[in-house]
Amino acid sequence: MNKGHVVFSPIAHTHPIADHCALPRGWDYWERFDREFIQASEKVVVAMMDGWTESKGVQAEILIAQALGKPVEYLEI
Repeated sequence: MNKGHVVFSPIAHTHPIADHCALPRGWDYWERFDREFIQASEKVVVAMMDGWTESKGVQAEILIAQALGKPVEYLEI
């Protein structure tokens, strides 16, 4: 965002809402929302933070992006 990119981070943008509204935490609930945002995005950038390879949601988002023909980039942090 500091470099002028328009960014949507599923965890950063929806976790506060989920906390405030007592929404479910699992991928089964959030898949529909993530799929819509990925479809509207030009690419997916995966932040390679602790646990990203084990995250069901991150791995599913990568597969969704690939199925939609969206580029997937990996960002070491």
